[in-house]
Amino acid sequence: MKQVFRTMICKAEASDDGTITAVASTPDPDRMDDVVAPSWKLDDFRRSPVIMHNHNYEGAVVGKAVEIDLVGDTLMMRVKFDEHESNPLGQRLANQYREGFMSAFSVGFAPGKVTPRSQLPKDHPAYSEKSAGSYMTENSLLEVSAVSIPANPHALAVRAKRWGLEPEAVKMPLPPASMAPSVKREMEGVRAPDGFHWMDYKGGPVLMRGGDADHEGASAVSSLK
Repeated sequence: MKQVFRTMICKAEASDDGTITAVASTPDPDRMDDVVAPSWKLDDFRRSPVIMHNHNYEGAVVGKAVEIDLVGDTLMMRVKFDEHESNPLGQRLANQYREGFMSAFSVGFAPGKVTPRSQLPKDHPAYSEKSAGSYMTENSLLEVSAVSIPANPHALAVRAKRWGLEPEAVKMPLPPASMAPSVKREMEGVRAPDGFHWMDYKGGPVLMRGGDADHEGASAVSSLK
């Protein structure tokens, strides 16, 4: 099975020494009912433990993980932001984490071994007969970013490409019909409502959540008849 680039959001809080402590992973089922085992490969990340902002690889490094390790079943790291006057973004982020305006990091990793939870031994802690999720081990930590909100599917695809991996398949439930947004028709076509954009697929345009239409295949207005 080809490795897949996945992400998880970890909670963060300020420490007394000015650093930020983040809980990167716990072996609990996630939103897709997958379990990320406390089986981490950290050597590659430790060689260059940089912290980026919103996964912007062309931007400035805003900090570094001065410590990262597995504590029991939890991957924990201690982040120090670059607060030198030459890095105003690092200064701003440090203040926002300390004051509680930001409280999450996004962790990108590649599971080395993926086993359906329904195929695990029945006495395994992660076994679930009816689960459609997977049990992931030998997880390679690739990158960490300070984020205000989780990455959207396009950002996930960009990050996966950087590592030569396939992006994680995101399972998004459809909203009930009563919540479907109204669509405004205009002379040039159909404009997506606020907070949505069109994606051009082979089967036709699809209305997607997110107002960012500045990427391949996306548009604010569709020629839908």
